[in-house]
Amino acid sequence: SLVSADMSNIMTTLEKETIAERDIQTSRLQIQPIDRDDDGVRFIASNQLTVRVRDLAKLGRILGLTISDGANEFGGWSSGVRFDVSDPSPYEAQARKAAVQNAMAKAKELAEAAGATLGPIKEIRESGTASPRGIAMSRAAAIEAVPVAAGEVSISYRVEMAFELNQ
Repeated sequence: SLVSADMSNIMTTLEKETIAERDIQTSRLQIQPIDRDDDGVRFIASNQLTVRVRDLAKLGRILGLTISDGANEFGGWSSGVRFDVSDPSPYEAQARKAAVQNAMAKAKELAEAAGATLGPIKEIRESGTASPRGIAMSRAAAIEAVPVAAGEVSISYRVEMAFELNQ
């Protein structure tokens, strides 16, 4: 089928562009009947890959080549082109530490405004998010490279703390 041929071409291109096998994954395969007539049932087929491009300098070229090979949607079911940090752990640790320091400073300020001082910490709750900026694209004419702006990836944490107050 055309979908299989296009996908085969795309996977060959990704291999030539030195994308590792572990960075290519089929993330959706769908076959839907669209109508039935005397000749049988007609179907529409779609196949979706999730590809991790670790070298951002290659991303525009890879997008352009895969469009030439038959890719016709970037986005759709998933989040489109998404930027992320390969190892967010040290950044998350920094964000958590900063969130606790900020929460403690604000709690101290509020306690002083109320004529009290902070006592022991009773509870700490946190939640974190990595907020990658992303772009979505749809098919264009075959092109050599797609312009891509990586922007920034922000990692933030929110901390809620409960203290005893000393009067």
